[in-house]
Amino acid sequence: MTVSGTAWAIPEFDQDAAGLKQTCATWPTYQPQNADEHRLTLPTDPVDGHKLQMIWKFPAGVGTTDISKYAGNNSISIDDAGFQDVGVDVNNTTASTGSVLVNPDGSGALSFKDLTGDTGKISGTITWTCVDSQ
Repeated sequence: MTVSGTAWAIPEFDQDAAGLKQTCATWPTYQPQNADEHRLTLPTDPVDGHKLQMIWKFPAGVGTTDISKYAGNNSISIDDAGFQDVGVDVNNTTASTGSVLVNPDGSGALSFKDLTGDTGKISGTITWTCVDSQ
């Protein structure tokens, strides 16, 4: 299955960011009190006819992070099929691999290989451009 398309989302901040100017430029370096709250989520609008859901944790900051640091915590769902990054698969052989790149303007890319689910494995890349709310 290939999913390709465009959807809109704005940067998300937690309640601790109330006094912060919440823009694409401040999102990458925002440090929430709870480090688990710094994450990337996909919009809920369909993309290429598919419902995508994603929660992907990564450290605050600009740059590239190896996804293995958060193995077992991140997931992507396509329609009703869920996939998770894993340290090793059920045969103890293949770990998920990939990276998250965040640029100073809030844009970036998530690349992943061998996210594992009940229906098999997926690999791919999600890129985004951050758009400030008006």
